[in-house]
Amino acid sequence: VSLIDGSLSLCQNTGNGITQALGVTAYKNYVYFVNRSGHEVYKCFVSSNGALINCAANYTNPTFINDPKTLTVHNGYLYIGNFSTRLIVVCSISSTGDLTNCTQTASSNIVYNTFSIRANNSYFYMGYFSNQYISVCEIGSDGSLNSCTNNNLNNNYPYGLAFYGNYFYDVNPYSNNIQACSTFNAGVPSGCSLLTNALMTNPIDLAINKGTAYILNNYGVSIVTCSISNAILSNCSIAVNNLVSLGIN
Repeated sequence: VSLIDGSLSLCQNTGNGITQALGVTAYKNYVYFVNRSGHEVYKCFVSSNGALINCAANYTNPTFINDPKTLTVHNGYLYIGNFSTRLIVVCSISSTGDLTNCTQTASSNIVYNTFSIRANNSYFYMGYFSNQYISVCEIGSDGSLNSCTNNNLNNNYPYGLAFYGNYFYDVNPYSNNIQACSTFNAGVPSGCSLLTNALMTNPIDLAINKGTAYILNNYGVSIVTCSISNAILSNCSIAVNNLVSLGIN
């Protein structure tokens, strides 16, 4: 990643032996991802050159890891979002990066087909495949999710979620846009507008770092980078192309 303009270069595969990896998230010197075919969360150590080494299954549970799509880390807890089983699972992260004390959190009555999860300050957010709702929950001191509400942001299929500055962002792969919201009431975004760019086609996820938005495009085939400031996209370009498609199921 260029420190000058955020561009990507010298991309290469890493983490040998990984199959059907989804939901990559990082915590300290570790990277975690789910292996859908094995009902597992893998843990890798991040070496000094950024390569993933010593990758191995760290937590296996066919009930709690069943059709997982997404992971996120917040305040020493790792969260697993399951798609068809509508489960959110929270695990403590030990000093050695191991996952312990995993348990279901958030009522299944409030959780739909979760495709993206993120935490920001004291609130937890879930975006869904099957409707235009964002669920917002309060995060307890033990990592549990409480007082969850469903909120209609009028943007169908909010797949990828991100926070940057004072804004909440979600991507919509079917309308080819990013929704930006600037106002929060009890954690619920509002005051939203839609951002578009000609290079943005079927986006399914995004991350934002130091003023650069990295958009996983075309169902995972390419990465588009854009400068982003106050919910305005500019200077967009295709940074990486010809990736293996993630699909949407």
